[in-house]
Amino acid sequence: MEAATCALQLRRPEEALRTLEASLARWPTEQQRDRGLALARLATAYVRLEDVEGAYGAASETATVAQSTGSARILAEFLRLQTLLARWRKLVEIADLNHLLGTMKGS
Repeated sequence: MEAATCALQLRRPEEALRTLEASLARWPTEQQRDRGLALARLATAYVRLEDVEGAYGAASETATVAQSTGSARILAEFLRLQTLLARWRKLVEIADLNHLLGTMKGS
């Protein structure tokens, strides 16, 4: 996951996407908090590639993990993602994610 984070910082979203997808395919089930963080970063990679559907799918999974674990790290990563999704905020799916984030911030 950290290699993918570096790839994102270096503006190499394709590399981050490959790394995260491969990692998530074999992620240990007992490490849900880290899985949620990886999913949020996967959504970020999709956004950087302008794949809104991919971003929405990963972000939806992220939300589920964030709600079940209550992880502040996942929520922080998710909030950064919200900024990246702003240009698509009028899409119903993204509006739903923004609404969900609003309720999560208030919790």
